Amino acid sequence: MSDPLLIEQNELSLLESGVWVKAAESERSFIDYTDGDSSENAVYAKIVEATDRSLFSLELDRPWKEWALEYHLGSKRSNIYRGLNLEGVRRVLEVGCGCGAITRFFGELGCRVDAIEGTLRRAQIARLRAGELDNVQIISSNYHELELPADTYDLVVFTGVLE
Repeated sequence: MSDPLLIEQNELSLLESGVWVKAAESERSFIDYTDGDSSENAVYAKIVEATDRSLFSLELDRPWKEWALEYHLGSKRSNIYRGLNLEGVRRVLEVGCGCGAITRFFGELGCRVDAIEGTLRRAQIARLRAGELDNVQIISSNYHELELPADTYDLVVFTGVLE
C-alpha cells in the first residue's frame, strides 16, 4: 500500500480501519452531514456482505429500492467521468469522496487516488469499498485544513459536494 501524497505536509497517521487522519484528530468528523444512521449502516452492511466490491459488482450495482443504496453502491455516478479523455491521468485527488463510489472508479482505472472525506464514518465505508485497491488512500479531514503539495495531482474532482 502506498502512502497518500498528502502525508508529509499534513503529518497523517493510519487508523486501524485503514483511514488516514491528522495525528491529533483520530475521532473527529469534520462536517455534519449524513444520509442518516440507518441508510449509512445499510450501505456499510451491503459492502461488508459483498464478495465482489468492484464498480460493476452484481452484488452492489443493482436497482435498489432505497435511494442511499442506489446512490452509494451503483456505478451510474461515475458516468460523469467516463466520457472524458483521462489518458495521462495517473494521480487523482477526490474531495468529498462519500462512501467511495467515484473513488472505486478511479482506483479501478489504475490511478493513484487520495480521497478526502470529512465524515469519519463515510471515510471508513469508502476504505471498505476500495478494499483491495492498494493505489487508493482515504483521508478523513476537512480539506480546507490540508496543505496540498504543489504539482502533485493530474486531476482534482469534486462530485456532489457543494453542500
